[in-house]
Amino acid sequence: MWYNIQVSVHHSSMKHSPLPSQDLLAEYLELDPLIPQGLRWKKKAARNTVIGSPAGRCHLNGYWEVRFQKVLWKTNRIVYRLATGDDPGGLEVDHIDLNKSNNSADNLRAATRSEQQFNRLSTNEYRWTSYVADKAKWVGGYHTPRPNRKYIFCGYHKTAKQAYQAVLSRKSEVEPHLNNPKLISNYNGYKNVSFDKVKKRAKAPWVVHVRQRINGKRTGKFLGYHANPYIGAVAAVAYKREVGMRYEYAPGGTK
Repeated sequence: MWYNIQVSVHHSSMKHSPLPSQDLLAEYLELDPLIPQGLRWKKKAARNTVIGSPAGRCHLNGYWEVRFQKVLWKTNRIVYRLATGDDPGGLEVDHIDLNKSNNSADNLRAATRSEQQFNRLSTNEYRWTSYVADKAKWVGGYHTPRPNRKYIFCGYHKTAKQAYQAVLSRKSEVEPHLNNPKLISNYNGYKNVSFDKVKKRAKAPWVVHVRQRINGKRTGKFLGYHANPYIGAVAAVAYKREVGMRYEYAPGGTK
């Protein structure tokens, strides 16, 4: 019987409990890369355990979990431990292809939180989007700022670009100042993005200009006018990544 247990979201400072030993796991579980869980029961661990059946269930957040010795574990961590013999400890176990339902040992690696984030950025250029394998679609959504932090779901879409555009549209509804220059003419919350007071373009008032140093000389790169600062900030990030500069999502961390 499954109980309604709330699983905490991972943070960079989160401490993981030590995993069971590889020998103990191997006694009860076996790897199966052909199923989403990546695990099957080889020995009864509880009264309702069916030998040979897939081990675990899928949580609402898309990650697979398995109950073993009265503890609910992340399936990807159990697979990693069983396959390598190593306990990742405080590290995350990252899905290399970003597919949470691909828990084969070859698709898992131990990584820091920042390395995990970089994997997401390098695989998908559109912020606030991710691929949902079981639905074969892209989902869009974002978290509101603290202290009243909550997740805003923006639907499933065929492409990452469509999901990203849905997020931008939703943000424009929730934060109308993004498309109302009169309310925020002095807004400067995004690096390299500023409001053009002179030309006062009705549809694209936000200008993007990236300053850089080439061969010891300071120069700049004009990246055009944009409808709102979010789009401008993403354009700046894309350019900085292309030329190898350090970049920053605002609000966000430097990469």
